[in-house]
Amino acid sequence: MKTEPLRAFCLERESLRQCGATEDPILRRYHFCNVDREHDRVTRTIRTVVQPSLTDANRVWASALARLINRDETLRQLVAAGALENREAFTERAPAIIAEHGLNTRAYKLNTPLGLNKAEYVVGSVAHCVRVQKHLRLNQWDKPGLRSTVGLLRSELTPFISFQVALDLVGTPELPVASDMESWTHPGPGSWRGVRRLRGETLASSMWDGKKRVSDDSTLAGVTEREVIDAILQVHAQIADWRWWSSLSTTEHVLCEFDKYERIRQGTDADNKIRRKYSPVSGE
Repeated sequence: MKTEPLRAFCLERESLRQCGATEDPILRRYHFCNVDREHDRVTRTIRTVVQPSLTDANRVWASALARLINRDETLRQLVAAGALENREAFTERAPAIIAEHGLNTRAYKLNTPLGLNKAEYVVGSVAHCVRVQKHLRLNQWDKPGLRSTVGLLRSELTPFISFQVALDLVGTPELPVASDMESWTHPGPGSWRGVRRLRGETLASSMWDGKKRVSDDSTLAGVTEREVIDAILQVHAQIADWRWWSSLSTTEHVLCEFDKYERIRQGTDADNKIRRKYSPVSGE
């Protein structure tokens, strides 16, 4: 497995974060998440603005709603308005704030039930998020970890959002230390494609075939979650001499971003799914 391309991508993306500039034409033109999610704007806002305003009574459900909203300025306004203090305050004050400041940054897609717009869905999700908190309070375990926390959150939230909320809860009273940070992650199709690229496999030029997903590349069909995690663990171990992070979730994340980069570099982003950065000159 050749990991040098992954190393080059990670180092250049981190250099862009630190220096604010890059000579890489793909990184200059397209949007990629930071190597470490803790450096992302919304994660920083959740850590420094949202969570300090929360208590044991609202920490879990408010953290879940924060990830559904996932927009820096909106979260700041919600905290300032006291909209995260309790369920009634959120239901009363959140709609106007969301309408004015919006929700969901480009890194997160939010699919809503038919007939609901995204704002209505988020406001209506407060009951689900309250139930999430009850699940966590009623189900204590000896060795809390990401996997067990995600398992509880998935009773009310999607797998991806459950994983993000679990990561946000690490270091809080609900999840002081995650015992499996270096051994478990929630694998997505992008990370599996990233692994396969490092193995030298040739992937389909499109993740879609008309209206039907190409199961080989866009889902984890044909492999078990454990097989994908083991593959990510292999990469995690192989890059130990240069990676500056310890969590397996970060390795899963950078494999996904690396796959996006390679799709552009090889000219195989046939679906144009990767968003370009906004250009004030061209209006793109």
